[in-house]
Amino acid sequence: RSYEANLNAIEAARGMTMRTIDLLK
Repeated sequence: RSYEANLNAIEAARGMTMRTIDLLK
């Protein structure tokens, strides 16, 4: 379960990073 939670957090962080990069362009 911990592994899945980590994966979820990584995906969420990646999504936020992509959105932030898009906003900075």
